[in-house]
Amino acid sequence: MNTKQLGTTLTILFAIASTTFAQSPVRVSVEKVKREDFFRTVDVPATIRSNEVVSMYSKVGGYLKNINVDIGDEVKEDDVLAQLEIPEMESQLAQKKSRVRQAEAEAAQANAAIKQADAQLAGYRAAIEEAQTHRAQKQAMLQYQQTELARLTQLANQGAIRRELVDSAQFKFQAAEAGVAAVDAQVRTAQANLVGAEANVEKARADALAAESKIEVAKADLRYVEQLADYATLRAPFDGQITKRMYDKGAFIQSAEGNSAAKPILTVSQMDKIRVTFAISMSDIDALHKGDRVILSRITALPDKTYEGTVSRFSAALDQETRMLRAEVDMDNKNGELNPGYFGYVKVLLTEFKNATVIPASALRGEGDNQHVFLAQGGKAVRHSVTVDFSDGKQAAVNNGLNGGESVIVSTGKLTDGNAIEVRQD
Repeated sequence: MNTKQLGTTLTILFAIASTTFAQSPVRVSVEKVKREDFFRTVDVPATIRSNEVVSMYSKVGGYLKNINVDIGDEVKEDDVLAQLEIPEMESQLAQKKSRVRQAEAEAAQANAAIKQADAQLAGYRAAIEEAQTHRAQKQAMLQYQQTELARLTQLANQGAIRRELVDSAQFKFQAAEAGVAAVDAQVRTAQANLVGAEANVEKARADALAAESKIEVAKADLRYVEQLADYATLRAPFDGQITKRMYDKGAFIQSAEGNSAAKPILTVSQMDKIRVTFAISMSDIDALHKGDRVILSRITALPDKTYEGTVSRFSAALDQETRMLRAEVDMDNKNGELNPGYFGYVKVLLTEFKNATVIPASALRGEGDNQHVFLAQGGKAVRHSVTVDFSDGKQAAVNNGLNGGESVIVSTGKLTDGNAIEVRQD
């Protein structure tokens, strides 16, 4: 065989081999297209925190007289947790109480003075009435003596009686005039005394008002010190558990008011209700709503436990450093399984696609708006364009004509429309 014949033979053999290879079916794996409810989800780390945490400082400085709780103790709202001893405050309390008693005594004296002034005023009014009555009597006697003097004078002028009788009547008339003048002086004196008594009453009432004001001031001072004394007793702000204790009995506690160096005595954490906090990226913010379902799982301390809740709140602003949005879920923790500080993951069900067409994400080919899948139909790969509503990397919700039940090719490899295929039987 010459060289030319050998080349021709090789060309024919290569063509036969190429045709045989092209016609060989491609082995593929398929899965059925599903019709089911599908959720757009986000899976992110989460931290469990107490719903409420209070670090308890002292508003006043003093020595820790009693501390009734320790780490892990359960407490009820208003339970006495600790008490401080403040000797100088006890002295202030005694002093303020004494001032209240003194002010009350002064007020009692002022009220008694009012009564005394009122009695004196009533006495002077009675004296005026008595003097006026006496004057009426004297005035009547004066009129009588005046009439009698005139009658006797006329008789004497007629020579009917002796002149001595007229002189006697004159004397009695003058005496009656003097009696009226004396009573008038008594009335004026009584009226002057009445004015003074009225002034005394007004003064006594003013003194009583001042005494009452002193009582209020003294009581206000006492209440202030009593409130400070109340700060010496620390009470539980709510039902919870002691999670920190910083001091022992006898320690000196600094006042926290205006003192950045002061430390909390105790920390109380609410345990029957917790907050699950997490952050989601900017790309998912548009789908986040209050009330979205949240599934908490993969907790390091509770690997087999799963808890459900709903989004309770989220911030309106993103974290400036991470560009993530913080969200929270309130959960009941009556059984005490979830402890603050636990770490896990939450799956947030952002958007629900009802009766969606669901395929494996590995079946998708192409990018952006030009995505498609290959369906296994009649031993061939048939290209079918789709629009992806959402993909979580494992499954995707698509539309554009798939009804469910079709066989979609999920195996990797290069396919073209119309390729012969052989479905693997796994």
